Amino acid sequence: MLSDVGSATIKKYGILNPAVEWGLGSDKDDPAVQAEVQEYVSVGQPRANMIGIPFPGTFILDPQGRVKQRFFEDFYRERNTVSSLLIKLGDKTAAPVPATKISTAHFNITTFPSDAGVAPGGRFSVELDI
Repeated sequence: MLSDVGSATIKKYGILNPAVEWGLGSDKDDPAVQAEVQEYVSVGQPRANMIGIPFPGTFILDPQGRVKQRFFEDFYRERNTVSSLLIKLGDKTAAPVPATKISTAHFNITTFPSDAGVAPGGRFSVELDI
């Protein structure tokens, strides 16, 4: 989590979400602006204290603080889980669910979900090794 007073960091990364200001501005009744607010801000009405929010996403940093990977969401209510992101980065030990293994004479399959539970809006992964 980033505390970013004045949105300096998100402005530097180019991820400032202008939809709040649009939703509060002179074009707030424009259907296109209302659609942007619905998609990138909230299902409710934008409020002044929301100004300065970023587009929804996650940055993964290395121990030196450099960006190793970034993941951005199309919709603010749908987010990748932490386990799913770590699996996408190749960390198969991140999955809290034990793998299921199936073997035949011709191949082996190992599967596991990234998360033990799924909630509305939570994006998860199913890993499949053949």
